[in-house]
Order: sequence, then C-alpha cells, then structure tokens
Amino acid sequence: MVESENLSSNELKRLVNKFVYRRNLMNKYWVALESDVVKINKFKHLEKDERQKKTRPSTIKHDW
Repeated sequence: MVESENLSSNELKRLVNKFVYRRNLMNKYWVALESDVVKINKFKHLEKDERQKKTRPSTIKHDW
C-alpha cells in the first residue's frame, strides 16, 4: 500500500515498476509515465502468443 499523494510521479512509477518486476510480470507488462500519470501497458506480442497457444498439436502418426 502506497500513499501516492505524498510521492512524486517518478517515484510512484519506480515503485509500480518494482512491483511488476517482483511479481515476475515484466514479460507481460511495462510501466510508462505520461504527463504525471503512471500507466501499466500490456505488450502487444502477448495477444499473438495466446492465440498460438490455443491451437491443437498435430495428430499425425509417424512411422518411426
């Protein structure tokens, strides 16, 4: 829990970034500071990866 009223926007961004890193979410999300607003953004390549994971594996029988 953080009292954001007492922090600067840069300090709040650093704390949010630290939270994302400690939760091991840095591969999914990134933190940005836009005009004193801290935003948590999701990487776009994750949407493609999630769609690829939903495809079924091949059921071809091999003659090994």
